[in-house]
Amino acid sequence: MDEKKEVKVAAEAKKPVAKKVAAKKPAAKKTAAKKVAAKKPAKKAAKKTVAPKKFVIQAMGNEVSYDAVVKKVNKAYKENIKTLEIYVKPEENKAYYFINGKDDGSVDLF
Repeated sequence: MDEKKEVKVAAEAKKPVAKKVAAKKPAAKKTAAKKVAAKKPAKKAAKKTVAPKKFVIQAMGNEVSYDAVVKKVNKAYKENIKTLEIYVKPEENKAYYFINGKDDGSVDLF
């Protein structure tokens, strides 16, 4: 009987193994994976400052523009200007300036 078993086992080994074929599913379309950005806290809208197109000082029947005052300061101070602060006192007809945080002086407005 041992020979029959061996022959039977050998015969079974020669038989083609039936493969189970699963029903093919249609291939899923490959799409680029989109990275979903983590929700960030809403930013507050930055306040935009608007530079005036025209800035005029009127006093004692006269007027002078901001640009004219800056030109007068630049004429009076010939060195390199990094920072400029201007304080206008129309009652004195003066614009006082502080340049680079240390030098000061004044120019006439009108």
